[in-house]
Amino acid sequence: CLMVLRPYQYYAVEEILDRGVNSNENGYIWHTTGAGKTLTSFKAAQLVSEVDEIDKVLFVVDRHDLDTQTQAEYEAFEPGAVDGTDNTKELIHRLGSDSKIIITTIQKLNCAVTKDYYNRHIQDVRNKKVVMIFDECHRSHFGESHKNIVNFFNNLQIFGFTGTPIFVENSKNDRTTKEIFGNCLHKYLIKDAIADDNVLGFLVEYYTGNADLDLESENRMREVARFILNNFNKSTFDGEYNALFAVQSVPMLLRYYNIFKELKPDIKIGAIFTYAANGSQDDEATGMNQGFANPKVAADEMQEIIDDYNHNFGTSHSVENFGLYYDDINKRMKKKDPKMKPLDLLLVVGMFLTGFDAKKLNTLYVDKNLEYHGLLQAFSRTNRVLNEKKRFGKVICFRDLKSNVDASIKLFSDNNPIEDIVRPPFKDVKREYIEKTEQFLSKYPNVDEIDNLESENDKVAFVLAFRDIIKKHAEMQIYEEYSPS
Repeated sequence: CLMVLRPYQYYAVEEILDRGVNSNENGYIWHTTGAGKTLTSFKAAQLVSEVDEIDKVLFVVDRHDLDTQTQAEYEAFEPGAVDGTDNTKELIHRLGSDSKIIITTIQKLNCAVTKDYYNRHIQDVRNKKVVMIFDECHRSHFGESHKNIVNFFNNLQIFGFTGTPIFVENSKNDRTTKEIFGNCLHKYLIKDAIADDNVLGFLVEYYTGNADLDLESENRMREVARFILNNFNKSTFDGEYNALFAVQSVPMLLRYYNIFKELKPDIKIGAIFTYAANGSQDDEATGMNQGFANPKVAADEMQEIIDDYNHNFGTSHSVENFGLYYDDINKRMKKKDPKMKPLDLLLVVGMFLTGFDAKKLNTLYVDKNLEYHGLLQAFSRTNRVLNEKKRFGKVICFRDLKSNVDASIKLFSDNNPIEDIVRPPFKDVKREYIEKTEQFLSKYPNVDEIDNLESENDKVAFVLAFRDIIKKHAEMQIYEEYSPS
């Protein structure tokens, strides 16, 4: 099957190839989330690996779930083109073999270069020309692991891909993507992708309910849960799509999960969270620092949720095989296999808010403080293009995040108007609808006026005006505030 790069992908690949062949400088590609960075990075890795002077090309991700997902996507592009690594020992073997392209995680790579037991076996590759391509170049690259890796290889060149670079404004430690990876080689921003119909814009609504209640009060959380259940079918077109619910912490997730169970919903609800320390994952904290001094407590809670999941879906997962549970959720959320009963609503803290692509996911509920890259990454889970019915990614915030949303959109759209990315509020759409309706009725006060239309131009004008009203009315209906009355 012939696959053709889009123009922005072509230019990005050309920039990396040119730099890899003609210099030792690093760089990064800024392509918005959902623009096809896996295909772009694969083609770049493939072409770079064909350069005689380059000995190894490593595609580096930061955790196992993306490792599996990315390798599967690579295999779809060209079966057998990629050597995967299941553990550090296997990585050592691949580095010493004839494998030209290797997928691995930053955690396994760090282990390989820091532990004497492993790195004594890869001293030969240490001085060879190695190119590393990082799938998300702001994640996990501001700590010791990245330093260990770049300091180990003596002839290393690195390239990164990201939809949300780290600038001074959104840096937590004053370090930026440019500082780590060098200059930006090519840009394709969210405004560009929306204009090209490669991703969708967002409809962001805010529901604060009873503002007098504390964020973690039981009454407020019940109000939020009821709101989600009452509006779920409307948001997801009666379950044709599904939704994520991002919450602030693991303890809050557990409370929400129990509230949903008590409400006995008609939809299938699941939950997942990192219940033990397993390495830095950008915006995702681990169970140990999300309210549990003892990670075993969180693991036990996770097992109870998995038991419910097993009962609902006829599976037999456990925390001991957490990866299988994760993969099962991943498949049900993507709704690709008609034989698998889908998961309607997934409660998360940090997992699935980055790196997860599902065209059937159209709604994100948020009871979590988000900002800058974490916010746009989370929102972007909803905006994959699918069909005419899915015209936007829908986000409903239960906290006042409007200033954060505006700041994030502004930063990652290069200060372009936010209206190009986020749909206007309901009151503005309703006002436009009323104005169009009044103008229409002033010109065509009753149906008899249609019979008086004689010229083709008059008939066209009537049809276009009526069509505008229908479109604006349909647009109003997608908002939670809409009421037929």
